[in-house]
Amino acid sequence: MNASGYCHCPAIRPLLAALLSGVVATLMICSQAQAEKASPASPDFGFGDVAERARELATQSFEPPPRALPAELSELNFDTWRAITHRPEHWLWRDAAHGIEVQLEHVGMFYTAPVRLNLVQDGEVLPVSYDAASFDMGGVEFDPDDLDTGSGIAGFSLRHGAGAAATELLARFLGASRFQALGQGQVPGAAARGLAINTGINAGEQYPWFREFWLVAPAASDAMVVVFALLDAPGLTGAYQFEIAPGDTATVKVRAQLFFRQDIEKLGIAPLVGTWLHGPMRHAREPDFRPAVHDVEGLSVHLGSGEWLWRPLDNPRRLSISAVGAEALRGFGLMQRQRAFRHFDDLEARFDLRPGVWVEPVGEWGSGHVELLEIPTPDDTNDNIIAFWVPAKAPEAGESLEMAWRMRWTRDDVAVLPEALAWVSQSRLERIAEPDEDGVNRVLRVDFARAGLSTLEESDPPELEVVVADAVEVLDARLMPHPEVDGWRAIVRLKHATEQPADVRLRLMQEGEPLSETWTYRLADAS
Repeated sequence: MNASGYCHCPAIRPLLAALLSGVVATLMICSQAQAEKASPASPDFGFGDVAERARELATQSFEPPPRALPAELSELNFDTWRAITHRPEHWLWRDAAHGIEVQLEHVGMFYTAPVRLNLVQDGEVLPVSYDAASFDMGGVEFDPDDLDTGSGIAGFSLRHGAGAAATELLARFLGASRFQALGQGQVPGAAARGLAINTGINAGEQYPWFREFWLVAPAASDAMVVVFALLDAPGLTGAYQFEIAPGDTATVKVRAQLFFRQDIEKLGIAPLVGTWLHGPMRHAREPDFRPAVHDVEGLSVHLGSGEWLWRPLDNPRRLSISAVGAEALRGFGLMQRQRAFRHFDDLEARFDLRPGVWVEPVGEWGSGHVELLEIPTPDDTNDNIIAFWVPAKAPEAGESLEMAWRMRWTRDDVAVLPEALAWVSQSRLERIAEPDEDGVNRVLRVDFARAGLSTLEESDPPELEVVVADAVEVLDARLMPHPEVDGWRAIVRLKHATEQPADVRLRLMQEGEPLSETWTYRLADAS
């Protein structure tokens, strides 16, 4: 993923390939004749209308989105596709008093599935039509009549401001069910998906897509914009409502009602996606001027028990799937804690400005687990990190499910933690190819930071709790004061006796109570 937040190229494995397929929007309010052909609109259009459409759609056979594009569009690379831009004078809600404008994205490259877009103004639904002339094609020549898909719109962005000032990106819906929001001054990075279906299992992943959107025109005094979406997949349909609020931290409240055509073996709620190529936990395999390349650094989980977990991410040699049991889950997120430019040294991608994404359930989600997939990738053009919540009971055909959650796109990545809890500011893993005489082949260095934590005397430091799997032997574990982070560094020398994955957990304790979040990691291959 590049600095603009788009993926450069098709995914390298089937698990990711459809993640980047089409989605979203359309242009210019249609003519009166077109409007008369559209379905009649309710004067009080809202979530219930979308839910009813999803309920009815679930009784019908799934029809995949049309994807046939002329070669002039399907054979574009990332740079030539990105050169196609929606002319600002044709943005929707242009110069409206509420200060939100809608920029459209053109089909092309692997964004092949068009969607329908509607505006909702004063309760009236106004379909939007595609007009090729409203786009600067960036030198790409094609005949709009060759678009068998019927429309040339693949996505849309919501932008702040009015007229020429509408340059601050607030949210983008582009790529199957993929969406992301941005706070002020942030650079696109981590994103979300509407749903994950059978991700990472042999049953075969299904890729849901938002086939239709309704954008509700906000009043000038509104602090948010509302977007409704109709989701479709072979196994289910869904109605979605997004309440998107700008700010230093962008917030999105999501409401979803799902209707199941089929039994679903694994359902992933509130999926988050990001990129992790290399960093202190795994150095670059190929020469790279950048010390670290990632737009998400770790998985954070707040358990119902009150415990906080921090799991650094990896770019493993083989697909890795891990899970955290989460009864009465309080929250989870893919976060980016490193904020110093020198950590990345990339003036183009600006990973230091990319937000982490935090999810909090609205209401009780019940029993389930948070699942993390880490997918091998040779470069940073793919979303190779996926995290989502899986309910303990798999849905069955004919059932429905309604859930809600809040999301925060933030650069204050530790703000979700209690102030009294020390947090992991950095993790390093040293892999030793030739073990020493004690057999040490792994050395962990984990920094715990918190204002005032270092005031604990060196003669009376916190306790370091280390828990390892049977395949791991702890040969030495100690703490050192770390004045640079006002905290402590844990140094743990290990012997990992097998190539099989093995979990390790560390945390600071004092008189039986945790002083820090729990650092946890899965040791895998030695290289």
